[in-house]
Amino acid sequence: MEFSPDGKLFASVSIDDRMELWNLTSQPATLLDKLESYDIRNIVAVKVSPDSKLLASGSSDGEVRLWDLTAANISRRLLQGCYGVVLALAFSPDSQLLASRSFKGVVRLLDSTAAETLCRLFRDLSITIWAMAFSLDGKLLASGSLDGEMRLWDLTAAEIFYRPL
Repeated sequence: MEFSPDGKLFASVSIDDRMELWNLTSQPATLLDKLESYDIRNIVAVKVSPDSKLLASGSSDGEVRLWDLTAANISRRLLQGCYGVVLALAFSPDSQLLASRSFKGVVRLLDSTAAETLCRLFRDLSITIWAMAFSLDGKLLASGSLDGEMRLWDLTAAEIFYRPL
């Protein structure tokens, strides 16, 4: 489940393959949309963009989808697969970049406006990354993993690299 940064929306995903979007500005909260289809089966991660215009979902089949929350009928775009179950998503502060992390140790950087993969930052099957966050200026991506290491990705370098903290 996920609140939008502006506090106006709430997205919930249930085990029965249903995703609901709620308007929290009305009292009581009202259901904006109930999404029930193959596109939302096995969703395990959701994230609302900082500008509250996009909802990203990651599923157990490795697919990442972007949902346009500004459209009259919520539309979606499929991004390239993520090599295994998508366990975490993070938007950059300007909502232009989306980082996805899979169970198989792959971290990808995606362009949320063009719906395409920019690069694969990292792949290591022995490391399970559990959390990711962008810096406020969007130039760095931090990740934390089960091996106890924090990694910092410099997204401004000619060749993106990470360094342990």
